[in-house]
Amino acid sequence: MISPGGVLAVFLMFPICTVVLMVWVKYMVEGVVMSVSQDVVDQIVAQLGRVRDEIIEEIGVLESAAAAGETLDLSALAEVAKSLDDIVPDPVAPFVDEVGTPEA
Repeated sequence: MISPGGVLAVFLMFPICTVVLMVWVKYMVEGVVMSVSQDVVDQIVAQLGRVRDEIIEEIGVLESAAAAGETLDLSALAEVAKSLDDIVPDPVAPFVDEVGTPEA
């Protein structure tokens, strides 16, 4: 038979163990979420680095063509610049309905 002190110890240990478990799970989940978030940030940084390299490469091609006296085709550079610009959408101006005043 368990003594009254033993019963009390069991009742006190259960909430303490539950809190410890909850705190441990919280930190484990935060660690996984932070790891996933960092992976996404790393992928975006790598993508931006590739875009930068493509732009620099295209500028080099255009400089070589200009030095050779060729007609420059800016379509590839414009396409890369547009893809870079599309990463963050442009803000949309709010619609304003202007009411005209009658002329006197």
